[in-house]
Amino acid sequence: MKATLQHNQQRIAAKITAAAKTMGRNPNELTAVAITKYVDASSALELASLGQLDLGENRHDKLEAKAAAFRAAKIKVRWHFVGHLQRNKARRVAKIAHVIHSVDTPRLIDTLDRAAAEEHRRLKIFLEVRLTDDTGKHGFTPEDLYKGIEVLRTARNLDPLGLMCMSGTNSDSEASTETFAKLKAIAAELQSDPYMSSIFTGGKVLTSMGMSGDFEEAILEGADYLRIGSSFFTGLMPGPKSEASA
Repeated sequence: MKATLQHNQQRIAAKITAAAKTMGRNPNELTAVAITKYVDASSALELASLGQLDLGENRHDKLEAKAAAFRAAKIKVRWHFVGHLQRNKARRVAKIAHVIHSVDTPRLIDTLDRAAAEEHRRLKIFLEVRLTDDTGKHGFTPEDLYKGIEVLRTARNLDPLGLMCMSGTNSDSEASTETFAKLKAIAAELQSDPYMSSIFTGGKVLTSMGMSGDFEEAILEGADYLRIGSSFFTGLMPGPKSEASA
């Protein structure tokens, strides 16, 4: 298992480095999150032992189970939550996750802010923006995004990092690139506005975009966080599956 994971990790790192250098970027400025939803805790623990300390899950119960395994093993990682989050599950995620990529409504912002306060934690978040016609996707429309940003102004326990998007379920390379370019343009517009950018941590509007099938395209369009699932675990998963949130 370890040799397979190490090979996958090195292959991903090489692709990230090549794409970043194409854009004149430092690859160390990008954060690759390994989405562990298709593998068990032992595989995730083995990957962490190789230095991959940013891990993600898309369901609250899977997040809780893997976090418990890591606590038992006394291995500290940064947990990212990348799936659709219902408000009645928000507290359970807020207890564990360091970064939530899928904040998609003003009410969820309020719920997470309260949960973080009661758990005595600060949560880093991305606002999810829906940029495709895929009816199965969640997120703010570009027109409604500003409502979420305004709600963030009253939040006291959240650190907004930027914006997140997903490409369409059946998107090809060209469609993914178009979606990523749209998100980067929205992020750039927000960052150019002092009133809007001031709500984001450090005044920078980062982007979370790109999965196993299109993370290189995402880097070329300026991604800061990459949510890579199956590519980390090629050769270990039971069979091909759709990578809806990874």
